[in-house]
Amino acid sequence: MFFTVTCCAWLLAGTIEKVFQEMPFALCPVLDAQQRMELLEYTKAGMSDSIVNKFGAWSYMPEVDTERGYIRCSLTKGSEMELLLIQQPDDSVCYVGVIETVCAPVCSSIVSLYDTAWNKLPVQLPEFHATDFIDAEACEADSVPLEEVINLLPAYFIQAHFADNSADIVFSNETIRQLSPQKQKRYGKYLRPKRVKVF
Repeated sequence: MFFTVTCCAWLLAGTIEKVFQEMPFALCPVLDAQQRMELLEYTKAGMSDSIVNKFGAWSYMPEVDTERGYIRCSLTKGSEMELLLIQQPDDSVCYVGVIETVCAPVCSSIVSLYDTAWNKLPVQLPEFHATDFIDAEACEADSVPLEEVINLLPAYFIQAHFADNSADIVFSNETIRQLSPQKQKRYGKYLRPKRVKVF
């Protein structure tokens, strides 16, 4: 089921922080609750945006927006997590949208929805096809066969981010990263992101 949501702007600023600190260990095994609290406090105080995680490497928090209810955290060198507090229209209950992205080296994301007690809720994501990300008009203008681009850029690796000031999610086809630099330059201009209201 798809839901249209709006940001929980009315929430207390500390709510996203509380949700982040109480995240189940299975969702964030590289940082325990104490480390998450320290990382938040360091970032908010402008002292540092990084901390040594449980594996002895660095985790970073490049973005915290307490008014919006949003956190972006780089857990390891190749993984990132985004959290966003969201609610359905006319619903006082908030939910937590989570985007987990792994880059190895091509990036791919998983999108999940939880209640604020971290119970996972059913979410139906769109089934993407190559054509969702291809600018057919640009292909036609350059006399590049659409089928050629579709065959080169199937929707195998999809990366996701929460859109700025919105609960929409912007998806991008990262399969192009598997191509040679020359082909990335040639065919990259035919790709476009796809913005979706998922929850």
